[in-house]
Amino acid sequence: MAFHDKAKKINVSSNGPRESHMDKLLLKLKRTPDNRNTRRQNRRLIHKITEKLERTPSFAISFNLGELYYNGIVGISPDFSQAMEYYVKTWETMVTGQTDDIIKILNNNMDEISYVIETKVLHGFADRLHAAYKTNDQLKLIATMFSARVADKESDFKKAIELYRIAKAIAVSVGDKNLALVCSKRKAILKTFDQHQLDSVIEKYNVHREKLNTNDPLRMECSTPGVSKGPECRGMAFFQTKEDAENINNKLEELGCIGKVSTIQVHSCANCGKHDFEKIFKVCSKCRNPKYCSKECQRENWNEHKHHCC
Repeated sequence: MAFHDKAKKINVSSNGPRESHMDKLLLKLKRTPDNRNTRRQNRRLIHKITEKLERTPSFAISFNLGELYYNGIVGISPDFSQAMEYYVKTWETMVTGQTDDIIKILNNNMDEISYVIETKVLHGFADRLHAAYKTNDQLKLIATMFSARVADKESDFKKAIELYRIAKAIAVSVGDKNLALVCSKRKAILKTFDQHQLDSVIEKYNVHREKLNTNDPLRMECSTPGVSKGPECRGMAFFQTKEDAENINNKLEELGCIGKVSTIQVHSCANCGKHDFEKIFKVCSKCRNPKYCSKECQRENWNEHKHHCC
């Protein structure tokens, strides 16, 4: 096979001469030597395959192309958006029972790519997966995870936490311990407020992941190299104005940092100073201005607030 040693390939079950021809073209792709002729030949073959795939959809060819773009080959650099495109086409064209042996590989790679592609692009893929869903719980799982990831990237943390909870329940029901752990970990991370809490959560789930790999050594075969995520960092920073919060992104870019600051509305209790972005704080019924995390704080602060209340 033309891909590197850890890449997976589905054998075509010869559903027709066109699909068989596409498979033969895939087999002609070369890993070596890395020269101008090989690069040119590989690009020409990929162009022919993609043209034929538009006319004759095939879940096996779609998956194999997804693996190719996920890992790259001579003349074709890794392209995660293209890889996701063909992985989604794999789901859109599969028939029940056809892909039992590669579903874990497919979902694992799609989950990894969802961290590194643009939110708008990921949103479109999520919509397509939801449209393709009928009764397949594995597809419902990855579609729900994508919707959770979109909410996560858009800083709608309350919605993201709820969607990760639903996705975890689906993962448990279909026996996918890996993605169940991914959902649990991300849900726990979204509930942290500082780097110390985040480090504790990551350490805890790394232990769970190691146990999972020990109990299921074949699980590591479900992943092919390609996506590399940086270390996860999380914390709270308060800015006087929204402009200050947006300007910090320019400074981060100058420092060579990957990622952006997401601005969210954080409520602060006027009495105890507690911060929370999920809880709906209580407000004074007269002036609608101070916010309180509880009735007790509202009562305690009344002696001071009554002098300013309209």
